[in-house]
Amino acid sequence: MNIVFEDASSKGSYLRCALVGPSGSGKTWTALTIASQFGVPFVIDTERSSALKYAKHFKFKHANIPGDFNPRNYIAACHAAIAAGAKVLVVDSLSHAWEGVGGVLEFVDNVAKRQKTANSFQAWREGTPLQNELVDGLLALKCHLVCTMRSKMEYAQQSDGGKTRVVKLGMGAIQRNGIEYEFDVVLEMDLEHDCTVGKTRFPELSGQVFRKPDEKFSKKLFDIVGGADPNPVAFTSPQTNGKYENSSKSDLEMRYEEICKEAATYGIETTPFVIMGNEKSIKEEGARLRVQILSSEYLQLCDLAIAQSVPYRELLSDDDKTAPRLRKMITDLREELGIEGEQVISEKA
Repeated sequence: MNIVFEDASSKGSYLRCALVGPSGSGKTWTALTIASQFGVPFVIDTERSSALKYAKHFKFKHANIPGDFNPRNYIAACHAAIAAGAKVLVVDSLSHAWEGVGGVLEFVDNVAKRQKTANSFQAWREGTPLQNELVDGLLALKCHLVCTMRSKMEYAQQSDGGKTRVVKLGMGAIQRNGIEYEFDVVLEMDLEHDCTVGKTRFPELSGQVFRKPDEKFSKKLFDIVGGADPNPVAFTSPQTNGKYENSSKSDLEMRYEEICKEAATYGIETTPFVIMGNEKSIKEEGARLRVQILSSEYLQLCDLAIAQSVPYRELLSDDDKTAPRLRKMITDLREELGIEGEQVISEKA
């Protein structure tokens, strides 16, 4: 391994900014103000097209995530924007990926129901990787990123000129705990449209409060980050929904797509899933689908065995769900049933 050290420079680095606040605090407006400093924003809208209300004030590209806020749909939308030439991306809002329809919390609830257990601890074994997939996917984007998140609401009494009034306070982002640590700068918005720098990797911003952040603030942020981005790398890995085509797919990517097609023949759903462009992720996802295909093949043969009164069936535990184990089980069962012909399980993963 050849390791080369170079002079450190922030030039060409990508912004990772989060805006957190209650409804009406100006998150979308501020996100567009910041993003516009870095180029023409591409906006991924989960707020029922609310960003379009600002179309006469800002120039930007717009797309909705309609209805299903599964984190994989977020990443698919992000890479569609990259493929379309986005240099700066606004995700408005990231909270739906956590508590919206199809979000991580609903995903975990559905897993728990499928497992027929009231204890969601085991379900989080599937939910946590999905959340990590979202975070890793966002951080890996080759563009500037501005995300908005709703805040959990609490109320407090404040004295105002001798009178007591109830005010609405934003207390932490509606997302998984610790999400703020993934961003370079977190701006906490209030209902006066002011923002406090809650967390930052930029010493120039630490602890500051900005009154109605405008283009001047955005330019300061632009200069701190290091200016315009370098030549962004276009996304080349496949989507399983077939809507994204790329002629420069690697052999590994094409084999992965074949696995997805085979999974569909067994009724195994492959939601629009974007691999993050590294071989390890592609191999791991391909292996996961391959195990599901093998499991389906094995269970079909078990049903056939039971119908023919052949006493052969093993329950699949977590330890059993490996491709070599399932291949042997399938082979043994075929021999017992006297099933001949070409082996349908091919080595693709």
